[in-house]
Amino acid sequence: CTARRLRDLESGIEEKMAVTQRTRKSTKVSRRDHKTSRARPNRARRSVQPKVKSGYAPVNGLNMYYEIHGTGEPLLLLHGGVGGIEMFGPNLAALAKQRQVIAVDFQGHGHTADIDRPLRNEWMADDMAALLKYLGIDKADVVGNSLGGGIALQLAIRHPELVRKLVLVSIVFRQDGWYPEVQAAFAQMGPQAGEGMKYSPLAQLYPDVDWGVLFTKIGKLESSEYDWS
Repeated sequence: CTARRLRDLESGIEEKMAVTQRTRKSTKVSRRDHKTSRARPNRARRSVQPKVKSGYAPVNGLNMYYEIHGTGEPLLLLHGGVGGIEMFGPNLAALAKQRQVIAVDFQGHGHTADIDRPLRNEWMADDMAALLKYLGIDKADVVGNSLGGGIALQLAIRHPELVRKLVLVSIVFRQDGWYPEVQAAFAQMGPQAGEGMKYSPLAQLYPDVDWGVLFTKIGKLESSEYDWS
């Protein structure tokens, strides 16, 4: 659930406070010992946080918010529905230790404002392709979770030249692949369901999101018939 994801995010941010106190000996230190102690290198390891770059990319009528963490081979990270980049919690920082992670907020999600366009996996996949080209990335590994998994799969189908490896988490490739209970929940996603989000931790993270509109669009997206087999 959203609350648990936020708690995982908070638990992944550790505060490191180290206080080192050295007592001075009452006896005099010889000049030679004093020079030796000053010459010793400090062997304590300092944690190096990956550099983060963020911005907005003009793609397909959107001003799409993105972040780039770390360096190395490109890895495009696509979040699930309703949430945003923060959904990945400490996993993002862990991946960025060895990879250049490109994280994105989809249309109407997180810090990316909505536009007058329905949500469709195919169109959002085209948004990802445009973003990669905007950033000058020729090819990337892609990880997608839930809604992001559907977008990632469509990115590979529609723009195979941009995808090197593909990791899909919690998705179906056909609409009737969802359990009936899940399909019923999608059918209930609308303005009233979005109203409850106004008092959630996500609303504090993303105060500009119109939750009623977002829930309605996601409900229509997930309730529409599709078959990518």
